[in-house]
Amino acid sequence: QIRSERMNEIAEKGYAAHYKYKQNEDEEDNLDIWINKLQEALENNEANAVDFVEQFKLNLYSKEIFVFTPKGDLKSLPKGATPLDFAFSIHTEIGMKTRGAKVNGKLVPLSYELKSGDRVDILTSETIKPTVNWLDYATTARA
Repeated sequence: QIRSERMNEIAEKGYAAHYKYKQNEDEEDNLDIWINKLQEALENNEANAVDFVEQFKLNLYSKEIFVFTPKGDLKSLPKGATPLDFAFSIHTEIGMKTRGAKVNGKLVPLSYELKSGDRVDILTSETIKPTVNWLDYATTARA
């Protein structure tokens, strides 16, 4: 499997490491405070660590997915997002000219629900115009 440096960093160290690298000092302080609180909760003997971690994972990933652009950049989208949402998240003009999408190298309909880790490639055409049906596929306000 071929990965960019950024894809490899996320695969090896996780999303938190990726975001910490991209954030400024104030945001880092907030992340450090949050991590310290998390550590305190895990060290609390009264809490069941397994239940805590399971609940934490559910909360962390319940509202958001992370997908990759063809260049390996990471995009955060709401759960239930489609290739059309992805196209508009890149740029409005890309979204307006979307004629199809490939997810992990395979053609998919614009209504396809993206999953974390998907690599999304948007196919565009100068002659394509948005249709009323797109409203059925769009889940984000931008789309």
